[in-house]
Amino acid sequence: MQASDVMYAYKQVQSVLLILKKMREDCVQEFNKIFAGSLKLGQDLHGKDFELTKPRIARRQSHRSNIETCSEEQYYCITMYNDFLSHVIRELDNRFSGNQYLVHGLLHLVPSKVAYESHDDFPETLSQAADYFKDDLPHHDMLSIEYRM
Repeated sequence: MQASDVMYAYKQVQSVLLILKKMREDCVQEFNKIFAGSLKLGQDLHGKDFELTKPRIARRQSHRSNIETCSEEQYYCITMYNDFLSHVIRELDNRFSGNQYLVHGLLHLVPSKVAYESHDDFPETLSQAADYFKDDLPHHDMLSIEYRM
């Protein structure tokens, strides 16, 4: 695996996150398309009498969403669409956090990558990773010299 592949994947994840966050902000318009398609699919499968209903509202509920809404579309938008998008965004943020972006600088130490790089200058991303891990390095100041060797 090349370092550029890892960085390309990281940038793609960041662009997916931006799209998902925009979808979350524009949830009414985005979910309206999905809801209309699901109603049409339900009518195609079950006939014209198909009606989508929301679950009844209980006074005490602990195992599912119990939100009072004025329409079925709004109920499913809040309980399904928004919750799902929030979960996916949170998971991607956790897996591809800013600290992991700093760590990608360590890929400059992989032998196959080092062989193709110019050793005249110390890569900025490696410098950032070294600063992040400076407490774990025995001689933080010597890293740039060792890299050039």
